[in-house]
Amino acid sequence: MNKLKSVLKWFIVFTLIGLSFISTSSLHAQNTLLLSDEFNGTSLNTALWTFGTHPNNDAFAEVTGGILNVHSGHVIGSGGTVISQPSFILSEETLILEMRVATANLGAVWGFNSDRQNPARGWVYFGLPATGTLIADVGISGSHMQFDLSFIDVTVWHTYRIEATDTIVRFYVDNQLVATHTGVLPLNKPLFVDLDSTSWQGDEILYVDYVRLSQQPANVPPDCSNAAPSRNSLWPPNHQLVNIDILGITDTDNDPFIITINSIFQDEPTNGNGDGDTAPDGFGLGSSAASVRAERAGNGNGRVYHIGYTATDPAGASCSGEVFVRVNHNKKSEAIDDGPIYNSTQ
Repeated sequence: MNKLKSVLKWFIVFTLIGLSFISTSSLHAQNTLLLSDEFNGTSLNTALWTFGTHPNNDAFAEVTGGILNVHSGHVIGSGGTVISQPSFILSEETLILEMRVATANLGAVWGFNSDRQNPARGWVYFGLPATGTLIADVGISGSHMQFDLSFIDVTVWHTYRIEATDTIVRFYVDNQLVATHTGVLPLNKPLFVDLDSTSWQGDEILYVDYVRLSQQPANVPPDCSNAAPSRNSLWPPNHQLVNIDILGITDTDNDPFIITINSIFQDEPTNGNGDGDTAPDGFGLGSSAASVRAERAGNGNGRVYHIGYTATDPAGASCSGEVFVRVNHNKKSEAIDDGPIYNSTQ
């Protein structure tokens, strides 16, 4: 029975830890939903989309069985295009466009596209050109980059995702990163969600199960402005090592973060008169906490440790700083800081 209670106890502890982690992680994921359509109706939702084609073409779009079918029509080189009513601009916030798509169409495009009538247009999309193999394409008129994704079988259903900011674009297929681009981007250009089917061999069809577009707020780095040591003064000076944690760091996004000790310096020699000759006096570089020795020179004005640290969130954003720990010369006189002169770890 005691063993069972012990197992249940640890199960509850780990469950609570897991729930806490999930809650903390999800707080940053408060994305704004900009566009969502699962095509559950009987026709195209004209509040969300417009359909366009060449005047002499017989292209059309239909919704059947929860699937959008974009027909290219029979006019070679023409096609049918379903584009979103609202447009979007790349910014520091991340646009996340997810689509479940299948096609055998040699002229299909699904992703972002600006006004096709504008000669200075831009785009970020997955596409199936006349070569018959999938590409990811991003850029502007006159300058763009294509990524070969011919290993993807486009005739079966896949979930395609584009994550785009004003500095980087990432392409995913079934949650696997397949391409990253940081070069020329279509900045300051209105981008529409574009579901396009072009005819190269007669009427061809782009099948779309759903489209979901959201925007993730720009990541904010941790805040080190209120950082403080877990102990700012050590007494008595008994030459023992004392663990020092870095407290008071926060993150506006409620992201978890990792604290790393970068440096430990002091204003007295690690070996000197009246300090016990117990060098080194600092430990913990590369770890989440420092250890410093509770000692000072017997003939000095007290010792001050300078502990440098960095706090880093999962996105790689960070803040850095320094906290101070004193070892007073005596109980009545606070240690005087003469600067980070000596490396405590040597």
